Amino acid sequence: MNQKIHELKNSSITDSELVFRDGVYKKDSDVYCSVCWDKDKRLSRVRKVKKDSSGNVVFICDVCNQWRFSNIPWEEL
Repeated sequence: MNQKIHELKNSSITDSELVFRDGVYKKDSDVYCSVCWDKDKRLSRVRKVKKDSSGNVVFICDVCNQWRFSNIPWEEL
């Protein structure tokens, strides 16, 4: 029971620190998968793959295998 309470507290602290940025979550310089977080509250870092023709940065999550697109400037990452 105490473990579950601890996990819920950690989850709420982390949730308040994450910033949603057009398809992904960002905390400091790390970028996380919005699918993993929204579905399972799991922080899964995504890999920066490329910039698409419209200037969006393309990420891939190795946990859920979802592609994410974000308008975060490439230089900011």
